[in-house]
Amino acid sequence: MSKSNILRPFHSQRDVYSPRTVLVIADEGCLEIPEDLKAFTEGSNGLNVHYAKRLPLPCGNNHPPIDLIVFVYKVYNKQSLESIRGSMSYLDRRYYGGKCFILVYSDRKYSPEDIKETEDFAKVHSIPMHYATKQKVPPDGKYRLHLPSELLSVYCPPIGSDVNDLIIGVVESHSSVSN
Repeated sequence: MSKSNILRPFHSQRDVYSPRTVLVIADEGCLEIPEDLKAFTEGSNGLNVHYAKRLPLPCGNNHPPIDLIVFVYKVYNKQSLESIRGSMSYLDRRYYGGKCFILVYSDRKYSPEDIKETEDFAKVHSIPMHYATKQKVPPDGKYRLHLPSELLSVYCPPIGSDVNDLIIGVVESHSSVSN
């Protein structure tokens, strides 16, 4: 593995009005492309979404700054977990600190035992897991990935948001609760 294949976070000062970039990594057959990727761009979040089946990226380090990486795990698709495992060796550890997560979803019901291996993997690597569903979308009635509405704004604040104000607001709200 070449050092140039390691995906590294962007470190320069970013303009609060520049769009953020999300890299969605999902093994073949895990998502309906491009329909499911629309779930990441809904609303006014101003996100650019790129998709890859796994890391390393074929373009090496010739890509836009990546602010967030979403690993998609489809329950009952063991290859999706293998794709996540294989990609981890190409990911700089600095992404683990709030710049990546595993998105779990299924087309059918599942039990906690069905995702235990993925939970253990996430715990070992200190990567948060979030859950999504598939919902019918009008007018065609097709099922499409649906994310919790606030999920992406936690990782990629909306364009124009001053992250420092958001952090201060959270600290202030916690301190007023404890008094």
